[in-house]
Amino acid sequence: MTASYAGDGIHAASESSPAKQVTVTPENSETFVSLATYDPSTGQITSTNATSAVYGSTYLMHIDVTNSTGNLCYSVSGGNAYECPTGYVVVTLNGNKMPTSADVGAPSDNAPGTYNLNSQGHAEDQFIQLPVGTNTLVASYVPYPIGPGPCLGQSYCTSTSTADSITISQATSTTTVTGPGSTPPNTPVTLTATVSTGSFGLAPTGTVTFSNGTNLISGTPTYTPVNGNILVGTLASLTATVSTSFSAAASITAKYSGDVNYGNSTSAALSIGISSTPDFQLTASPTTFSLTPGQSGLTVISASSLGGFSGTVNVTCAIPSGMTEATCTLSSSSFSVSSTSSGSVNMVVATTAPSTAWRVFNRPVWFMPSAGALLACTLLLLTWGKKRRVKLAFGLLAFALLAASFVACGGGSSTTPPPNLGTPAGNWTITVTGTNGNLSHTLNVPVTVD
Repeated sequence: MTASYAGDGIHAASESSPAKQVTVTPENSETFVSLATYDPSTGQITSTNATSAVYGSTYLMHIDVTNSTGNLCYSVSGGNAYECPTGYVVVTLNGNKMPTSADVGAPSDNAPGTYNLNSQGHAEDQFIQLPVGTNTLVASYVPYPIGPGPCLGQSYCTSTSTADSITISQATSTTTVTGPGSTPPNTPVTLTATVSTGSFGLAPTGTVTFSNGTNLISGTPTYTPVNGNILVGTLASLTATVSTSFSAAASITAKYSGDVNYGNSTSAALSIGISSTPDFQLTASPTTFSLTPGQSGLTVISASSLGGFSGTVNVTCAIPSGMTEATCTLSSSSFSVSSTSSGSVNMVVATTAPSTAWRVFNRPVWFMPSAGALLACTLLLLTWGKKRRVKLAFGLLAFALLAASFVACGGGSSTTPPPNLGTPAGNWTITVTGTNGNLSHTLNVPVTVD
């Protein structure tokens, strides 16, 4: 460093000598990591260094890098107090790399556990969702530009935070069940259970069971999970559906088993009544069958009474358009059903085997007797006539034979039909329709042709 004086009207200019050499060493840094909770409705911070939180609740992770005194480089009231550290921080969870599951709802370009410092020496993760249990966060600062050592060539040296311990507790869940208010007896219905949470974390896992009173409802539910997303305000949930039927009034409850992140819950009871509207239900036995082209299959189409139905059921069957060279035939076009007895008809599905045989030409059946008659007439002329008559008879015979041959060749069809390809292989569906007045039901009978 040198100092120069420009001088004035009295004093001459001067410059310090020798130059003063000053060595500037990198500043030691301090790194801090903490969890801050806030109110999602107002955005106000409720704790800047929380030690506990509920899974999926609203919180974010703060990381600050400061100078060796631990003072922030920037404040809202005073601006920059000193040059802020630059670079990035790497945060580990329980000694391991931050898993993707802890960054639910984060943008795709945000690498879990790696965060760039902003111009104020600060970074945060607004999407972090720590798993249930005791978690330890540790943040390590990496200066920029990266030098050959922890401090050489940098404004600040690297540093690692002390471990920050946070306990995450299970989130609560709420289960509701929905279904029809009433149904005809023994008619399939769908029950739906919804597991709701106040969580922005992962969707609930586990199982949902449906019960009618104290009796479990059989069947495997179908699950639809939804992860929480704080960006769009989506809360984590799980939907389960199951199909069943009832012969009497039912009281349905759904129970969620819970998982590591969510507690269990049971729905309020849903009452389902049995409607008295008369109806009928179509069934097939067997429900499906397989055929080789050329074979026929039989199934019994039955109708049973629902809600005291009694009357005549008219039935039809239809082959799909692609199932060529096949037919479906019903033994009767209708049958009677009452509240105490079912009705039924037989349905036969017939297929056709492929064939490469060509059809035989049609030959004129008159040719043989006509030729015989001509021959008889000729012999008669030979017997009665003289030499001249004999020549005439032979001429007539030749002409008749030639004409008969021409008619025989041209009288039949000259077009040769293609061979029969038979019923094509595939999985086909025969549609059976049953009607009674305004009531109409269809039944699909799968048929495999191979």
